[in-house]
Amino acid sequence: MGTAADRFLKCALTRAAAALAWACLMAAPLWAQNADSLALVALYNATSGQSWTNNAGWLTEPLHMWHGITVDSGRVVGLVLPNNDLRRAREPNESGSGVLPPELGNLGALRTLDLSDNRLLDSAPTEVANMSAISLDFQEH
Repeated sequence: MGTAADRFLKCALTRAAAALAWACLMAAPLWAQNADSLALVALYNATSGQSWTNNAGWLTEPLHMWHGITVDSGRVVGLVLPNNDLRRAREPNESGSGVLPPELGNLGALRTLDLSDNRLLDSAPTEVANMSAISLDFQEH
């Protein structure tokens, strides 16, 4: 039967294990969270993120605190950066508009993508264009 302290410890450990199991069930798999953050870092690098109008939190804070990012259950579901001066990261003597990285196609839970009114190319990479579950807007208005 054990002492009262033994029973208390067993009960506490059981509750802690149950809470941890619940948290693991509710959170996205770690590989998915990593893929999401890597895709967003690729966007930041490909579109001169250091020069955006608002890049608050990007690369310095947890993902859910990055400007324009909506996270649900640990996954990126919204990427909304309209009129934020996204443009191509240029090499010397290069000009042109921004290029969306194909890594954005790895945002498997993405439902909303709004990159309108930025200096981006007129077409999305195949990996992004084929994402059927999103509302896509990256054109000039």
